[in-house]
Amino acid sequence: MNKTKYVLGIDAGGTFFKSVLVAEDNSVVLDSAKKEPAGDDKTSVIDCYCRLIESAEKTACELGGELVGIGVSTPGPFDYDNSISLMKHKLNGIYGVNIRETLRNKGVLGELKMVFMHDALSFLHGEYIIGTAMGYKNVAGITLGTGTGFAVIKNGELCKSADGGTAFSIWQEKLMDATVEDFLSRRGIISLYRKLSGDFSDIDVYDIEMLAVKNGDKSAIKTFELTGEYLAKAVKSILRENEIECLILGGQISKGFPLMEKSIKSGLGDLHNLKLITKGQSIDYSAQIGASGLAFNKIR
Repeated sequence: MNKTKYVLGIDAGGTFFKSVLVAEDNSVVLDSAKKEPAGDDKTSVIDCYCRLIESAEKTACELGGELVGIGVSTPGPFDYDNSISLMKHKLNGIYGVNIRETLRNKGVLGELKMVFMHDALSFLHGEYIIGTAMGYKNVAGITLGTGTGFAVIKNGELCKSADGGTAFSIWQEKLMDATVEDFLSRRGIISLYRKLSGDFSDIDVYDIEMLAVKNGDKSAIKTFELTGEYLAKAVKSILRENEIECLILGGQISKGFPLMEKSIKSGLGDLHNLKLITKGQSIDYSAQIGASGLAFNKIR
């Protein structure tokens, strides 16, 4: 009897690495989900990778299957083909490090296939494989978190830059008197709430969301309404030019989509190709599924 094949999907964030086993049918083994602190120096980051790989191999074996690969969703800048991190703003301890080669030299990788994918592309790919983007030809995804990610699938193909990143990087694009990321990010949303409310206490986006949902806080509600308006402004021209049919929001901040939905749809209402605007179906695992899908494709 053939063993079930699994790929370890890793979402390599700046603070934590979140991982889960993904089977060849793209189903997620929820019990295998792990969240490990990444640290910042080289030793800490590599050790984090080692712990996740060793745990995944053990779990796959206990399930009667085998681990055949690793798919990593990671932000840029990054040399995705050669597995070399070029980031200086986070995880700077591994700047210039060939991660695949380092892990192989430590004896934890063996013959496992290991691939790397831009985090915005991973999210969108995951949603295209098994989420809300299924069945659409032209799809876009925007991820809202510490930063702003954006990716496009056109005619069923991921749009990539020469270095393997997303071909549609918008975070530095001008938006009103600043950049897209100045508005569509954790710091941007917190800054907007403080400006509207006059409350400069220690607060996070989730707290603002709860103030809106549970307390009906007018400043919190307005914060998300304006964020939706800014989001529509930031992506509208790309959606129009690429005849996007489906726009999906990802990242933890997109869990507040119901508070932004009306203003996003109002701002994009004249785009006749756009049939669906929604948040991701599996925000917590879309990036891991997308990166795992790339790994399975390479293995096949």
